[in-house]
Amino acid sequence: MLETLFASSDADRSPVRHTRYSQRDAADFIATVCDLPHDAHSQPSDALAAIIGPDASARLLHYQNQRNPTNRPTLRELYRALREKPSDYAGVLSTREVAAILAALDLARSMAEEQDFPAKRITTAEDCINHICDKYTLLLRDTGKEFFYVILLDIRNKIIKDSEVSRGSVSASVVDPADIVREACIHHASRVALVHNHPSGECEPSKEDLDTTNKIVQALKYVGIRVLDHVIVGKSRQDFYSFAKAGLV
Repeated sequence: MLETLFASSDADRSPVRHTRYSQRDAADFIATVCDLPHDAHSQPSDALAAIIGPDASARLLHYQNQRNPTNRPTLRELYRALREKPSDYAGVLSTREVAAILAALDLARSMAEEQDFPAKRITTAEDCINHICDKYTLLLRDTGKEFFYVILLDIRNKIIKDSEVSRGSVSASVVDPADIVREACIHHASRVALVHNHPSGECEPSKEDLDTTNKIVQALKYVGIRVLDHVIVGKSRQDFYSFAKAGLV
């Protein structure tokens, strides 16, 4: 499957890591992806050469440098450009080469996330706050907006995925329980934790907070998913309100 997907139109490469993808073993390709330096500060030449071969890699980097000679592209920047406007690279890369780069970086990112999440459990309100604040720094920095996040958990409270559900004005964000139910079902979550902020710094739940929480709890109950907690964060990690501690979920 991977051999077919990542077949390349380039000529055969003598090193094993640069052979045509139709001739590469799937395990070898995955091993290559494991070693990709995919962070924002990585220089992309070695990783690209491993994915599409040195000639195609050189063509791509030369083209990108011509477009922006003052700034050497990172893997993240190349990924975004290829994802958003692949037609710009029609004369530089084949469709298979573009697909190979996007698929390899998607796979590398997924594997990195899987390595980060398994040991991480959510069991307390503090766990919710620390996880969300570490990943979504706007929660405490942008005091003019209200953000609402959901953390999807498995039966052992291990994180499956987290995402921003909505963001709104200083007074409120709009949350549709159906969006949370859909995400939880797609990812086979057993439990969820909810986190949102009050830009005013006042952590006591409003009537809208209580109503929204109740709607989410009831909607998830129909599909057998439990709301572990809903945490309202003020202007610091130490300033919060836990629905679970208050006995409201």
